[in-house]
Amino acid sequence: MFHLPVELVGLILDEIDEHTDLKTLTLVSRTFAGPSQYRLFRSMTLAMDTVVGLSNILSQSPHIGPYVHDLHININILSGGIQASLAPAIRPLSKVRHVTISALRGQPWLFWSWNACSKDLKTALISLLSLPTIHSLALVRCCGVPAALISHAISCYENVILQVADLDVAKRKINFGKPREPNPLKHLVLLDYSPAVTPDVHAVLLRPEVKAAAAHLQHLKITLPLPLQARDGLHIISEYAPSLQQLTIEFYRDAFRDTLSRALTQINLPALPRLRSLNLRASIPLHVGIPDPLLLLIASLSALTPNLEFFNIDLTVIPFRAPNRPKAQDPSALAADEALVCLRLAHLREVRLMVAIGPEASYYSQGILHVRSKIQDILPRANAAAILSFSDQPTH
Repeated sequence: MFHLPVELVGLILDEIDEHTDLKTLTLVSRTFAGPSQYRLFRSMTLAMDTVVGLSNILSQSPHIGPYVHDLHININILSGGIQASLAPAIRPLSKVRHVTISALRGQPWLFWSWNACSKDLKTALISLLSLPTIHSLALVRCCGVPAALISHAISCYENVILQVADLDVAKRKINFGKPREPNPLKHLVLLDYSPAVTPDVHAVLLRPEVKAAAAHLQHLKITLPLPLQARDGLHIISEYAPSLQQLTIEFYRDAFRDTLSRALTQINLPALPRLRSLNLRASIPLHVGIPDPLLLLIASLSALTPNLEFFNIDLTVIPFRAPNRPKAQDPSALAADEALVCLRLAHLREVRLMVAIGPEASYYSQGILHVRSKIQDILPRANAAAILSFSDQPTH
């Protein structure tokens, strides 16, 4: 076969999505072998059913290791013999940019335990996380992770996602090799964040070196369990307030019968002078357009977020009725309505509301229209000024 220009090979491969077709192309000619392999292995998931095979491939063809840019490790670390294949599969990877380590999918009670890792596997993981190419790390449902590793991630990576518990706070040094040029942290996600439940995680985030590394944080996402504890996790927002440009807060219920109106107290945010985008996600009972705590928050926004441009509210309806009362005369509703109009006069472009029916309330077919109508009644001036828009697609 004639040798094709690299640009033409790339254009051909751009039209191919199926892995089986890419595998076939690797056998057609040397011209396609390298580029096809690169695309095949650019994203790799080491799972229970793939780790052994991929470990063998990487051992036999170590040149494939640098092709891997996105790595997802999703296995039961306690499963017998799995670690013997996992460590060799990690070692050849020399140019990884994004790493996700998570417990086995479909088993929410299972956590990835750092303490259950063998010495060989810990060494391989630390070597992986020391690569100068890494820009993002996600630790999802992980426990026993060294606090030093969390500090390293926040100090060196641009994007960090944390859903961790029972950190190892012992001040044991971890050798991450040659000091790398730090990338300022831009995006931090804190899942299931509760200082009252996981004080060790909260303490690490307040360490001076961690706070210094996050001094220019632009995007913070935080999910909080309801009912909120005394130390509800919102206080951490003040640590990043001066630089934040995008903030997402999601409230979820631990107990199904805790309605939002009973479980959620007033939401106090700090001044966010540079914030451009605010996203709120919560569940609401039937016949409640926007709960009072959210209305009070909206009422405070004109003073707290002078540069706010985009405001997204995602509401999921749950099948519990709340007492009906004339929201249009509610002081919190009036204040929220006024605040939205004031923000529109400043920089606010749109308030986007996404209303969905939760699986528990799927029988209530008119729920979405009912809640939308309720919201329009609660915020009549904002509605008349065409500030509100409704969407069927949740924000991300």
